Amino acid sequence: MSRFGDARWQRLAAWSGAALAWGSTITAVVLEPARVPPSAPPSQAEVSPTQAALPVQPASGLLVIRYQPDEVEAVQPTALAPPPAAPAVAAAPQPTSSGS
Repeated sequence: MSRFGDARWQRLAAWSGAALAWGSTITAVVLEPARVPPSAPPSQAEVSPTQAALPVQPASGLLVIRYQPDEVEAVQPTALAPPPAAPAVAAAPQPTSSGS
């Protein structure tokens, strides 16, 4: 014999469904990005040379942005310096015996 009758199971299912629906709606409203009308993209003349234009985000999938350093920023190896000398290690003391 079931602890809950059929009517009670139906009420539990209805309230659980209602709670899930409300929770999903609230979550969707909170996480929905703000709807801002798209503005006209700046022309190439308005974009400064130091500011890189971002690619347009695709409708689905990921947008991968790769960092490409300027040639000025690239480190050019100059004369190789010798590695620093290792610090001198003192010899370990010899064990002494107490004669026992």
